[in-house]
Amino acid sequence: MGRIVRLSSAVPLTEIVDRIGLGLGNPKGFPIAVPQGKAASEMMIKSIGICAGSGGHLFSEMEKDGEDVDLLFTGELSHHEALAAIEQGKCVITLFHSNTERGFLHSVLQPQLQEEIKDQIREQDDTDEHFEVHVSEVDRDPYGIMVLK
Repeated sequence: MGRIVRLSSAVPLTEIVDRIGLGLGNPKGFPIAVPQGKAASEMMIKSIGICAGSGGHLFSEMEKDGEDVDLLFTGELSHHEALAAIEQGKCVITLFHSNTERGFLHSVLQPQLQEEIKDQIREQDDTDEHFEVHVSEVDRDPYGIMVLK
């Protein structure tokens, strides 16, 4: 499932990149793609298509539905999906597949699972046993960025 965000006024891509970086703890960098012949500093963004994990299929569906955005923000796109996006004048930010899913796991899925399991336990034996659902603290995306010296 993805989302489309429409901003009230256009924002420089560099500002969005800075905000994402801040939210990620200021990494040394992450992949972006801009249309050929353009610089990231000149790109203005008013609409963003967002999809955790692999967003290519959803962005294709969005296009078929007549939705258009300035920026695709996802975990990963194939090489050809990214080329198609920048040829259409879009920008792309990818943060690697599972990196874009972790916030959802912690803030949404973990509490939902905890409640669902709690409800099922109550239905089965009418007790209120204490338990916790944990999201792994050691799991990580297999990819990272290596900064060259």
